[in-house]
Amino acid sequence: ITTCHNLTDLAGLANLQTIGGQLYLDNNNGLTSLDGLDNLESFIGNLVIKYHSNLSDISALSNLSSIGGGNVIIEQNTSLASLSGLDNIDPASIYNLTITSNSVLTECAIASVCGYLDSSTGNINISNNMSDCGSRSVVEAACLLLPVDLIKFDVEVEEEVHVVIWVTASEENNLGFEIQRSSNGVDWDMIGFEYGAGTYDLVSEYAFVDERPINGYNYYRLQQEDFDGTIVYSDVRVVEKIVPEVQVYPNP
Repeated sequence: ITTCHNLTDLAGLANLQTIGGQLYLDNNNGLTSLDGLDNLESFIGNLVIKYHSNLSDISALSNLSSIGGGNVIIEQNTSLASLSGLDNIDPASIYNLTITSNSVLTECAIASVCGYLDSSTGNINISNNMSDCGSRSVVEAACLLLPVDLIKFDVEVEEEVHVVIWVTASEENNLGFEIQRSSNGVDWDMIGFEYGAGTYDLVSEYAFVDERPINGYNYYRLQQEDFDGTIVYSDVRVVEKIVPEVQVYPNP
């Protein structure tokens, strides 16, 4: 999808779950987000997002988990401040990584990038972004500060309940996770708490069952808390509870 300056959304792709080749987005100046790609889970090839002047939000890619050994290229997106949305890509599915010349990009230390930097043998170019994303060494240092390496966060619908699932690759001084739910993505309530593993260098798996999801859209996030009180929030996941239609007829 390239050089479509009047294209303002990708809503027509809402049913897209997988692609047999690459995802290439280039020079679409009407796009401010990638909403419409919310259900995309995998593809085989490069992930290219470049030359967008108004794209500020790529969180719609949060369900993307694998790119099948392709390159990740995030380049010259002048309104993009965060890579949040690429968090759940399996680092092992990335071949080369380029994050360059995104003039306001400040958040690069996400799980997929940190995991790739920790184990990659591919080519890496991180340069000419804002200071916190200015170079590979700066991003690696920021990755070391993350108390929890969250590599998966998802919500599954099972009959009448929603199951919140998350996986960590490592934890440091992690007291635990407060599971939060919202009906509008703005106002949040605690619906559960799971204690963390403290400091642990191996994979840990967690699950929480929401036995009483609300009718309509349910937004979920994790509030991770350190022993010293430091709090970090996960990305948001949303699922819908469909209410069966009930009719009483005739009346009278």
